[in-house]
Amino acid sequence: MSGTAQVASRSGALKQYIGALNPGSYSLIFMVHEGVLEDMTLKDKSGSVYADTAPGWGWGPSDIANEIPFKVEDHATEIVFTASEPSGHAKLEYELKKTDAEKDVLLKTGQID
Repeated sequence: MSGTAQVASRSGALKQYIGALNPGSYSLIFMVHEGVLEDMTLKDKSGSVYADTAPGWGWGPSDIANEIPFKVEDHATEIVFTASEPSGHAKLEYELKKTDAEKDVLLKTGQID
């Protein structure tokens, strides 16, 4: 592995994972608790954890875990996941992109209701 991802922000309104990843399949798993984006975990297909905002913490029965699978086709120097909760809305908008050689490539965007 060429590097590890690290948590860049723990704000309730903005979350980012930043780090180097080798080509492969990954999953970004995050928890929404009472409409607030909280803990996030980034794993590869073998289950290895690259970043975790709250290592060892479990999710309670009122928590909702969401998983976003994505692939990195070639080496990425940076992976950024940004999620925002529009004021007064329960929907979570997200964007997942990779950066390599000063170029941003959007991997996935979406919305969680």
